[in-house]
Amino acid sequence: AADPAKIKEALASTKDFKGITGTLSIDEFHNPVKAATILEMKDGVQTFVKKQQP
Repeated sequence: AADPAKIKEALASTKDFKGITGTLSIDEFHNPVKAATILEMKDGVQTFVKKQQP
């Protein structure tokens, strides 16, 4: 069985993880820090607008 304390520690120490939606880190408050992708929907078509850094 997995050790919940070790899982929590590993998740909390995540820094610069390169995932499918971009790079992800976890801050000291256990919040994910990553860019948000802004899309615009018009007539049922989504268009990339920008990536907003935190």
